[in-house]
Amino acid sequence: MKLLVAGEGPTELGDRAQPPQYRKGREGVLEVLLARVLEGVEYEICDAVVWSRLAKEPPGRRIVSYRVGMGTRGEGKTVLKLALRAFETKLDAVAFVRDRDRDEERQKVVDDAIREAAAMFEHVKVVGGVAVEAIEAWALAARDERDCERHARPKDHFEGSVVDVLREADLDVASRRSPSLREWLGRARTLRDATSEK
Repeated sequence: MKLLVAGEGPTELGDRAQPPQYRKGREGVLEVLLARVLEGVEYEICDAVVWSRLAKEPPGRRIVSYRVGMGTRGEGKTVLKLALRAFETKLDAVAFVRDRDRDEERQKVVDDAIREAAAMFEHVKVVGGVAVEAIEAWALAARDERDCERHARPKDHFEGSVVDVLREADLDVASRRSPSLREWLGRARTLRDATSEK
């Protein structure tokens, strides 16, 4: 299985957020979570993209033929661009996470775009979602904090490495505390299930 990953920066992507010549192998949240969920599954992360860079890319010439983004704006269009990029480069799946940042409309737009991408690119699995309100809430959930998703700014309540916490976390505990993490992990497990069905 070949994957594309996307995130806001080094926390989500590790060194994959940097140009190839500057990468030293530091993992990000997506790589750590995928490794845990896909344990025993043969997969490779073939491409990585920083969310803001992809959002600014002009539409490719093939986007029009697939009608990507018709009626979809902003965050939703970026999700569809990710799915198109995976499709055009013959990858099997795209995995991403985006902070909600107190923008409930963002969450709805991203969820709608995931469904739209699944319909448009049926051979590309889309594992994505928003972290409420930010990725640090997932690390707080891993530390069994009850109200982790109620913080407007989870960064203000978290110290340490999000990646290290999630690498060692009991994901069942974290999932009980964070509905957004539970949803993301559920989508990631569909990748594992899809490979076991082949």
